[in-house]
This record gives sequence, structure tokens and C-alpha cells, in this order.
Amino acid sequence: AYDVYDTFVNGILNGPIGFVGGAAAVTYGGAVTAQGNYPMGIPAVLGGVIILKADAITQTLGMLV
Repeated sequence: AYDVYDTFVNGILNGPIGFVGGAAAVTYGGAVTAQGNYPMGIPAVLGGVIILKADAITQTLGMLV
């Protein structure tokens, strides 16, 4: 299962795809929230942060199991 983890987390989420996706989600969420559309903006910001910090989240979840 480490090969799948390595490909998904280290190759995609920690790579350029994950960074661009996370930064775009945070930027989009911030712009939408600034316009007053909180139900759409806050989940986008939270999703972007989760994408940017996916490696730390998966390590923490692995410690719990």
C-alpha cells in the first residue's frame, strides 16, 4: 500500500498538481467569501487548505490507526 500512498500523496498532492489545486481553491474561496457568498466560499477555502496540508493530515490519521 506504500506505493499507492507514495504516488498519490507525494507525487500528486505534494507535487505541482496539488499545490496549484490548493492555491486555486483558497484563492477562489477567498474571493467568493469577500463577495458575501459564505456558504460557497468557506468550504472552498477549507478544501484548499486540506489539499495543501494533505501530507500532514495523512500522517496524523496514520498515527491514530
